[in-house]
Amino acid sequence: MKRIVRRITVLAGSIIAMNQAAAVPIWIDFTDSTWSSASDQLSFSQSYAGVDVTVAVTGGGLLTFNADEARSATAELEHFALGGDGIGVRDDEIGAGETVEVSFSSNVTVLGYALFNLFDGEGPDGVSERADSLFVTASGSTAHAGYGSAVGGAGLYWSGLLDVVNVSKASFWAGNLNAPWSDFALAGMLIDDGTEAVTAVPEPSMLVLFASGLLAVGLRRKFTR
Repeated sequence: MKRIVRRITVLAGSIIAMNQAAAVPIWIDFTDSTWSSASDQLSFSQSYAGVDVTVAVTGGGLLTFNADEARSATAELEHFALGGDGIGVRDDEIGAGETVEVSFSSNVTVLGYALFNLFDGEGPDGVSERADSLFVTASGSTAHAGYGSAVGGAGLYWSGLLDVVNVSKASFWAGNLNAPWSDFALAGMLIDDGTEAVTAVPEPSMLVLFASGLLAVGLRRKFTR
């Protein structure tokens, strides 16, 4: 019986030492004013939870951090710092013939991305602004390609639920190559670097463990007299 008591005590201690682990997505907010230092640079990097995120211009021009423009209030905007509209090229946003590439120091899973000032019906005859994206894996293969245009006064476009794994870089450019009115700002990306954050065991579990400990103490007293 002493052996049983000892096992119960050891098991309770082991469970208490256990933690819950869960992946925590990383939100990269290009509207944060810390990205303003990217202006007039060919490339600029910042670190997010140990992942170096680098934005760069490919195909000519320099990066810009776009000024905050008027937007309609939407619930989605609360996720942005809104120090500006995000990353662009030359004197404005990412327009015709301009491409911004985002690369990562380690492979990540891309869960989604956000663009600002991408509007429906912005061009002649109601033609919509268009943004194209291309994600590339570490092996160099194309992981995802897509395009879209936003709806609503806020000009916010969100592409989510992507779950594109092993991404080494992503590119964004204006899809309407012959449309100078078609442009947008890169506002944010949601990634997962595969690491897990450790959190404490929930309180109900702690109550069960505490009860197990009391049981162990009671059994020890009973059978060691």
